[in-house]
Amino acid sequence: MGPDRTQALVQAGVWSFIPILAAVLLAVLGRQAAKGKLARNSFVGIRTPSTTKSDQAWIAGHRAALRTVPLFVFAAVALTAALFAAALWASIKVVILLGFVSFATVLALLIVAAIVAGKAAKAADEHGEGRPA
Repeated sequence: MGPDRTQALVQAGVWSFIPILAAVLLAVLGRQAAKGKLARNSFVGIRTPSTTKSDQAWIAGHRAALRTVPLFVFAAVALTAALFAAALWASIKVVILLGFVSFATVLALLIVAAIVAGKAAKAADEHGEGRPA
């Protein structure tokens, strides 16, 4: 295996880390927030105006966002496979291009998760679940 192929494999590994990390973080942190074990905060979680409005909205939003985890897992597997296939059979330029595609895909999926969470959080507040008794 030549140095160009080795460099392409290293690039594939680095770029595939992004979708894998996103899937794992959304699954682990989302599950903790959905169970109420990760309280509303300013650092971790889906922090939209809707989800941070109340504790109930926070939990409802993260529960809804958990439904997007299979999309993240599918994207991580597909993108990782594509990156390593490109590293083995194409040029490093193709690997880098696919790396940017993987980054854009993760951003798009994060936006989808935030929209899903925001809608669920708004619904929770509209039904009075977020208001004090």
